[in-house]
Amino acid sequence: MTDTRVRRAPRSIAGVFAAVCCASAWLAACTPPSRDLQAGSYRAVVDSPGGDLPFGIDIAKEEKGFALYLVNGEERVAAMNLRTEPGKVSAVFPGGASTLTASISGGELRGDIAFAAPGGRTKKLPFKAVLGQTWRFFEEPLSDNMDAAGRWAVTFTDDRGVQVRGVAEFRQKFERVAGTVITKDAEHRVAGEVHGDQLLLSFFDGRAGLLYVAKANKKGELEGEAWSLPSTHLRFVAVRNPDATLEEAPVAAGADEPAVAAP
Repeated sequence: MTDTRVRRAPRSIAGVFAAVCCASAWLAACTPPSRDLQAGSYRAVVDSPGGDLPFGIDIAKEEKGFALYLVNGEERVAAMNLRTEPGKVSAVFPGGASTLTASISGGELRGDIAFAAPGGRTKKLPFKAVLGQTWRFFEEPLSDNMDAAGRWAVTFTDDRGVQVRGVAEFRQKFERVAGTVITKDAEHRVAGEVHGDQLLLSFFDGRAGLLYVAKANKKGELEGEAWSLPSTHLRFVAVRNPDATLEEAPVAAGADEPAVAAP
């Protein structure tokens, strides 16, 4: 009698492995992302009027639950009233000047930061944060960068032409830059990087948010723009000067106008 049964060829180990990998990938694609808050370091970005304003967020699992910290270089600021539930997180920043509300999808947070605006109004700016990203402005740094280290005399000018003076002090290690920008009204610790002849710095502590974008000119000065959240815009010029000091009075231009609230 003739055996008419179809004989199946034995599967190779490679074929079985490929089938298992395909099945695993299919299951992973069908599995919805976690809606639980995950501990770790996040790269956070506020969509400011001047572009992306980045800063760091650390979420830690502590004895009483999760804690959220804003990170600017060596500075860490704890958020208050952190609330979590499946798919959602919210926090109030120090002073109550701004609040964060975001949805949770895997290792990503998306939502907005609400800032107190004049007249009792609230202005919301889009916000997102991605777990595991540690870069600030540029994912791929350059090796040939300007030297921004040192002390700088800064002149800020608002859109009306009113000017005030400031002093900036920067430290630099390879492409990374950190330091302090001081005016008669405020002092902020900023962090960022140089990228060729560009300098980008940012700061966010819940009370204030700042973005500086500058470029070195042929004289070695820094020319750029600054945005203070939620909407203030300034232009500035910084001249390297190891003896720069902070002057209380605004400079001559626009002297009849009230002094600008510089960063």
